[in-house]
Amino acid sequence: MIGQEVNSPLRSVLIGIDATQAEMEPLHEAFEEVGLGVRCVGDTKRLWDEANSTQSSAIVLAFAGLEADGHQLCRRLCEREGDPLPIVAVRTRTDKEAIEAARSAGAAEIFWDPICWSVVAERIARQLSSRGLEYELGRVQASLQNTQRIARIGSWDWYRDTEQMEWSDQIFDILGLKPSEVETDFESFSLCMHPADRPSALQTIGEVLRSGRPFSVPFRIVQPTSSVRHVEICGEVSAEDPKRVCGTLQDVTEQRRAQDRIRRLAHYDSLTGLTNRASFQDKLERAIDAAKLHGHCLALLYLDLDQFKRINDTLGHSAGDQLLQAIAEVLLDNLRGSDLIARDGTSLESDVSRIGGDEFAVLLSPISRPEDAHVVASRLLAAIPTPVDSDRGDISTTASIGVAIYPNDGEDAETLVKHADTAMYHAKDNGRNNYQCFSSEMNEAATRRFAIETALRSALERDELQVHYQPRIGLRQNRIDGFEALLRWNHPELGRVMPQEFIPVAEECGLIVPIGQYVLESACHQARIWEDAGFPVAVSVNVSIHQITGGHFGSNVAAALQQAGLDPSLLELEITETVMLKNDVRNAGLLGEVKDMGVGISLDDFGTGYSSISYLTRFPLDGLKLDRSLIVDIATHPAARGVVEAIVSMGHAIGMRVVAEGVDDPDQVEILREAGCDELQGFLFSSAVPADETIPLLRAPVPNLE
Repeated sequence: MIGQEVNSPLRSVLIGIDATQAEMEPLHEAFEEVGLGVRCVGDTKRLWDEANSTQSSAIVLAFAGLEADGHQLCRRLCEREGDPLPIVAVRTRTDKEAIEAARSAGAAEIFWDPICWSVVAERIARQLSSRGLEYELGRVQASLQNTQRIARIGSWDWYRDTEQMEWSDQIFDILGLKPSEVETDFESFSLCMHPADRPSALQTIGEVLRSGRPFSVPFRIVQPTSSVRHVEICGEVSAEDPKRVCGTLQDVTEQRRAQDRIRRLAHYDSLTGLTNRASFQDKLERAIDAAKLHGHCLALLYLDLDQFKRINDTLGHSAGDQLLQAIAEVLLDNLRGSDLIARDGTSLESDVSRIGGDEFAVLLSPISRPEDAHVVASRLLAAIPTPVDSDRGDISTTASIGVAIYPNDGEDAETLVKHADTAMYHAKDNGRNNYQCFSSEMNEAATRRFAIETALRSALERDELQVHYQPRIGLRQNRIDGFEALLRWNHPELGRVMPQEFIPVAEECGLIVPIGQYVLESACHQARIWEDAGFPVAVSVNVSIHQITGGHFGSNVAAALQQAGLDPSLLELEITETVMLKNDVRNAGLLGEVKDMGVGISLDDFGTGYSSISYLTRFPLDGLKLDRSLIVDIATHPAARGVVEAIVSMGHAIGMRVVAEGVDDPDQVEILREAGCDELQGFLFSSAVPADETIPLLRAPVPNLE
């Protein structure tokens, strides 16, 4: 049916007619046949109200019953705001005057009696179908214009024989012009191009057009306001007319800005504005290639801030960020090309990057000798401690710097970075706030440390770690009062690895907690074996600050005691001054929980570090262990002897048991006995022995005691 072709969303016809129900039946049937609904109204007032309150597709005025004011109503309907609806007039009079009156009132079509409502309905359906197509076309055009506006894209046609162009409204908007201000020809268009881009853009367009291929050319345009925009023109020769070129012009300024931001994020550090690790790696590789080509040297300085984590933890990350920004400025200020002069008088080119949290890299190229890099490193070390004004007050830090030279210390980027990093860690190990130059010895040490860390991760699983026990000798009863549990490691390839070498590695890589728990559980188990054999002697175990502060310390100790079925009084934990120096209130509370179980606590290595007496009263300590450095000279230096006697006296005064470590000489035994020392420990009596050798020691007399 014709009505099914109607594309308008409105499907109802409003008819003004004064007729009986029987007279209107053919009318309804005719409109239903073409798919249109009908609403009939008998007077002009109601017709006007209906037309304004409901949506209709068309209006039919049957003037036979509305002659008096039908023409006036028709005019009012045509003058309404919005999209005018088609109005059809049906008349009984056919005189010319009546017809002209209906037309002048706005009737689109006029029918006369006798009325064939099927014809009227079909004619209206065709009008609505046409209006529907117009409606859809308008919607598509509006959508296209809106899309072009959003995408900042316009269309153009260029007639090459006349050089005239046709521009869409969006082209004028992109160029910043008004239609009345410019001739739409190719010369006017080319004059909008940026002067620096115009020659190459026109040349490219001309070359591509001569080849007959489609083209896409980016360039900049300059608007009358002097605003510069990035655009991209695309076009192709029309297949129907070789003299006509059609295409689009798109404003891609925002896309270019977004690309620039992405490119900057990819190559620059957002906090400091320095180049980042990826960009630094690329620059280093290119610098090495240039050095190989020209036969010169370059230097890499790897810089790490000292104690930066402490600043973040105590003052907050905002203060840390401000410090990093200030350090970046300090590095840039002290690496100005005009200010860096090598010893031979040539200028050094420099580049600084932030390659990690608090790590920076400085590239110096070319250098004539390694001493040039030393001068720069010293200069940076002197400048970095300058106080920085932050939200939390003045803050400052120092730095540790590692120096590697191409080609002496590496001929590729990866090796050079690794060696500079190794030298930087060596600077930290040497007290921080200094620079170190890479050496082969450092590389050997770093290689061994890596091998130790790698092997240590599987040492527990492979049962390579063993607990040995060194006896503590009680001077009052001249017998073994207990043992200290000491960890030993025999690796199938590395051989015997000393605790002073692998324990720091375990602490740095986070393995000290499981290793420490293994020692604690092994020692408790062995102490229960001694007790069952008739020797209820105590075992002392060294605990790391990481075990204490890592969480579950008290429950871990309780679990070890419970698993072994050991009386807590036969376990003693040895701590170092590090535990007391870091968060002493919290750590004292954690140790107090263990103390309440009945476990003893002693301070190990007393006499090294700060040895602050005030800490002895803040922590729940049962004993002091004098470091071997205090014992070694007591038989030959009266002052050393006096210090030991004073410490022993002080320890007893505050109720502590005093143990002397490192006793290797019988003369030391007599001096310590006279000083009132409670226990001795050292090679004079026994080294640390495997667990199965401890019971024979308990049964035998103590050697070298008299």
